[in-house]
Amino acid sequence: MEILEKIQKLEEQIGELKRENKILKERLDARNEDFDYAIKYYNGELEKINFERFARLCYQYCRRNGVIKTLGKLFQCMWKVCIIGVKKVKRKVVKPAYAKELKKILRTHKEKKIMLFYPGYDWYMKMYQRPQHMAIHFAEKDILFFYCTMNINDKIDGIKQISENLYVTNQYDYLKKHLPKYTLYMCANMNGCFLKELKDIQKRGNDILYEYIDDLHEDLTEISNDLLERHNYVLKNIEIPVVTTAQHLFKKASKIRKSENNIILSTNGVVYEDFHITGKLAIPDKIKSIVKEKKPIIGYYGALAKWFDYELVEKIAKQHPEWNILLIGIDYDKEFAKYNYFNYLSNVYYIGPVEYKELIKYGACCDVLTIPFRINEITLSTSPVKVFEYMSMEKPIVTTDLPECRKYKSVLIGKNHEDFIKKLEVALEKKNDTDYKKILCHEAKSNTWESKVDEILNFITEEEKDEKKF
Repeated sequence: MEILEKIQKLEEQIGELKRENKILKERLDARNEDFDYAIKYYNGELEKINFERFARLCYQYCRRNGVIKTLGKLFQCMWKVCIIGVKKVKRKVVKPAYAKELKKILRTHKEKKIMLFYPGYDWYMKMYQRPQHMAIHFAEKDILFFYCTMNINDKIDGIKQISENLYVTNQYDYLKKHLPKYTLYMCANMNGCFLKELKDIQKRGNDILYEYIDDLHEDLTEISNDLLERHNYVLKNIEIPVVTTAQHLFKKASKIRKSENNIILSTNGVVYEDFHITGKLAIPDKIKSIVKEKKPIIGYYGALAKWFDYELVEKIAKQHPEWNILLIGIDYDKEFAKYNYFNYLSNVYYIGPVEYKELIKYGACCDVLTIPFRINEITLSTSPVKVFEYMSMEKPIVTTDLPECRKYKSVLIGKNHEDFIKKLEVALEKKNDTDYKKILCHEAKSNTWESKVDEILNFITEEEKDEKKF
């Protein structure tokens, strides 16, 4: 009987691996389609693309398929150009419809302040991050906001309206030249809009809002000399307002700027209503079998990457077989694969990424929510969005010793592995504690995205007033 059970378990694991393999293959095919889309030629015309995006796609394709295949793909592209002939090649700058549409938008939103977000992230992501939330809430403050997408998966061709003042577009190159005075809103870790382009935008009378939201680290982005040159220029230029999301980043920025002038610390936040549990929610199909076991569920959602403490989770699972551990998110850098997705641990369940709007249903099924990160240069500078979402769900929170989590009374901090596990035991006892839930609720409501946008707008306005004085 034991042998049959083992065989059955192995067959289940093989089936799960096959399903994961299918998902990964679909993602790979989608990425390859993006690469093909970026370099394809049709109707005797050369499709204009953003060179920076083209370079990123080449790099990603090369990492997946190797140098030889990448060179072969590029050779095919160049061969088509030779066949078509240079004289026949026509560059599409922008479709006339976009120009007409932009004029109509500007007429509709006359005299409003304009923000243009530099393309660094797609709009339609399973887990919304700071840029999407900030765009939504800037737009709610009556600012005309153009969110420029990298368009890797969005597949937007033109200007798409999301809400009254918010538009998503793939027309960054056109907008940056044809918009009336605007504020270019960009993040420090974005590869693009380097020094020459940034200065050109400034020379045309536009403003810059620079967000230093993560440490500049090779595990998060490609660190180029151009990126570092632009970063140092911005931080040294006291006229450019800088928003930092963590105390560690605030100190770094102040050190380069040699003052705290025109720098603000504004952490991440939450849409409270998206995560506040007001009644009984349907149990998602993916975890019905886990919930049925009626064991305490220790949850986590977000990226699974090098900064995630896999050894800690393994230790928790082995020391407490009476608990189930639920992990939600993407294998960001394939580090999780090295641990075989914890398939060897019977009480750890990995279900992949979940849509933003569905996260509340999964969180509602958890008894404790966690952030088990290693402490390193990346996490020292991290203001976890999820900690504020956990607060809104009024679930006990346990994190490792992250500086940005020490600020909050509601967060139980595990100083080391053993202490983290002890804090989980304490958290389970607090899950029905009314006073503790009040603290969670208060800290969540004190850190909404709306309040963060207000904070930044007040900061920019004050700086503008100070400039006018001189």
